[in-house]
Amino acid sequence: MKRVVLMAGLVMASLFSMGQANAAFVLIDNFSVIGTDSAAIRSTPASGVFGLPVSPVALSGGQATFEVGDAISYSNVDSVLSASPGLSVLSNVTVRINNISVSAGESFTVVASEDNFVNFSGKTITSADTFVEFTFATLPAAFTDLAFHVVSSTGGTSFTANGIYAVPEPATMSLIGLAACGGLIGFRRRRQAAVAS
Repeated sequence: MKRVVLMAGLVMASLFSMGQANAAFVLIDNFSVIGTDSAAIRSTPASGVFGLPVSPVALSGGQATFEVGDAISYSNVDSVLSASPGLSVLSNVTVRINNISVSAGESFTVVASEDNFVNFSGKTITSADTFVEFTFATLPAAFTDLAFHVVSSTGGTSFTANGIYAVPEPATMSLIGLAACGGLIGFRRRRQAAVAS
């Protein structure tokens, strides 16, 4: 039985490490219209990539609609991440825009950046993608801000997403899975002891 519980925990940890459950992520923004529902402080930057003007992202019912020229930025991100298990080392952080919906035949290019574009990288998303991840491997110790900009599209006018998350390291998620196993084994032992007495 112990082996079964242990294996179940390892499977759960593997699923978490592959990013299959939002609960495994660290919330940066759930796109609620109410600002206090953001884990980080949401705003629209004054300028986009290479100083181009940007427009605010439309938010409604926990979903964001992105068009070319839209941008969204966050401050206090370092505090959010450093308080989360698996993200205390800020030199290597993966951030995900989740539950993306793009119409068939359309594509968009999104650029993610930190601290006023000191480091940035672009990704193209299509109708085959449900999320897009950006990994920042060389974040400075004083890192605080994160921003996303939609810089171009092919055949598309807009796409939607329902949240921005940081993704804990797979090793951390495995430890969480093992901890869950330990809890289940302990519960089973207490239950058996209660039955025996």
